Amino acid sequence: MTTEQQAFDIVIALHRLLRTLRHAVRNNSLQPTQVIVLSQLVTYGPMRVGELASRVPCSQPTATVAVTSLESTGHV
Repeated sequence: MTTEQQAFDIVIALHRLLRTLRHAVRNNSLQPTQVIVLSQLVTYGPMRVGELASRVPCSQPTATVAVTSLESTGHV
């Protein structure tokens, strides 16, 4: 069972993580989903868009858009 303090600590940690991700994304001009897609590809190697979508997690059309954008910029 999670106590109120543990829940609050998790919320604070998530807030810090999201703030850090937004800062990193602004500097690299990548969207958060693109960053996650890249990290999945680096970690697990090539995969089908459907598998990538389930790992991110996002819809398959969103994963397709992310991959297409990354391809057009030369990231993948």
